[in-house]
Amino acid sequence: MVTNFVPSGDQPKAIKELVDGINNNKKHQVLLGVTGSGKTFTLANVINETNRPALVISHNKTLASQIYQELKELFPHNKVEYFISYFDYYRPEAYKPAEDLYIEKSSITNKEIEAMRISTLNSLISRHDTIVVASVASIYGAFNPEEYKKHFLKIEVGKKITKKEIRSSLTKMHYNNKGYFPEIEQGEFKSVGDTITISPGYKFDYLIRIELFDDEISAVKFIDPITKEVIESIDEIVIYPCTSFLINQNYVERICEDIEEELKERIEFFKNNNKLVEAQRIESRVFADIDSIKEFGYTSGMENYARYIDGREVGQKPYTLFDYLHKDTILYIDESHLMLPQIKGMYEGDRSRKEKLVDYGW
Repeated sequence: MVTNFVPSGDQPKAIKELVDGINNNKKHQVLLGVTGSGKTFTLANVINETNRPALVISHNKTLASQIYQELKELFPHNKVEYFISYFDYYRPEAYKPAEDLYIEKSSITNKEIEAMRISTLNSLISRHDTIVVASVASIYGAFNPEEYKKHFLKIEVGKKITKKEIRSSLTKMHYNNKGYFPEIEQGEFKSVGDTITISPGYKFDYLIRIELFDDEISAVKFIDPITKEVIESIDEIVIYPCTSFLINQNYVERICEDIEEELKERIEFFKNNNKLVEAQRIESRVFADIDSIKEFGYTSGMENYARYIDGREVGQKPYTLFDYLHKDTILYIDESHLMLPQIKGMYEGDRSRKEKLVDYGW
């Protein structure tokens, strides 16, 4: 931690008691303090003295952003990451039986926040000195961390690899191939001659240029995205996926077969209960999704098939940000008296909405 300030007032006592509690494996502790009493600074000192990864959860984006900025200034040598919902606007899929009204999912994503979320997962997997500040979004489903790691692409000077193999790996990581197009945006790459240039899905401040000679990597460089000048030449780098939600193409057939198997059971259920409209509705919808998954590896209702994509059993909990954490990570809940009821309410509201969709064949 880097700061000119020192703990004062009741802070030294609070810091010592909290650190002692953590070192003595105390499961739960509560820090009380009025607004302006320096709870974030106290928290930072506890993180510093325990020297363990940290996840700080706040009940809203505004407070999460404030804590993130403060911790980023206090820990310039650590990876301080920000993990909140990447939707600027989100209207979930829903059905109102009384009005026979189906509401389609609609959303607008924030690319910068999406990049920060991906950066969070990458840091948690690759580094131990990571501090994550998150909102309630951290409880929602994420991709299997073990499968996610399989998509990492290590690039190093001297490595034998063809340009075709690099392009194939990038495509599997959901990077969009722009061919010879001169300009590329975040999450895209272009291939010209013996050079591949990538705009990472998790960084805005540089492009990655890979130069090959005779199927061997001869140079790796960071390029300024505006001036196109070389920022730095490096010996190796790990390129991470462009999205946190991936499908292993080797499993697509298995995934689609499992989805079809449950679909048959659901259609039979509706027909046995004389719900022919619902049976026809779910059949046409799911088959359209299956066609999309087979052709593009993705569909707009992807979250509906998360269990099959993850290979989970019935009732097995979905993966979340928590599955990416190191085992010695400490969880800090800001404003816990507001946060915990909010989580419970969100879960119950989400379940009620989804039950209606399931019951009516959506």
